[in-house]
Amino acid sequence: MSKSSVSATSAVGRKILDYSPEFIAFPPCRIAVLEDSARRIWLVTLDWDVTWMDTSAHPDKIGEDLRKDAIRIREVMEDIMLAAARGDL
Repeated sequence: MSKSSVSATSAVGRKILDYSPEFIAFPPCRIAVLEDSARRIWLVTLDWDVTWMDTSAHPDKIGEDLRKDAIRIREVMEDIMLAAARGDL
C-alpha cells in the first residue's frame, strides 16, 4: 500500500471514529495468518461491512462519502487477502 493510500485510510478511520467512537474496537485493517489442525493456511480479518445498515429497520445514517470510503477500504482488504492467497504478494 502506498504512503498516500495509508494516509487516506487513516483519514477515513478518523472520520469513522468521529462518527462512532466504539468502532475503535473493530478496526478492519488487520489480516491474520493462521494454520488450522489440518495444516491449512487461512487469512482472516474482521469483515467490517457497512452495507448491513442498508437493511436495518432504523438504519444509522452515515454520510455517503464516508460510506463509500468504508466500502472501498473493505474491498482493498479483500483484494490484499486474495492476492496473498494466490501468492501474488
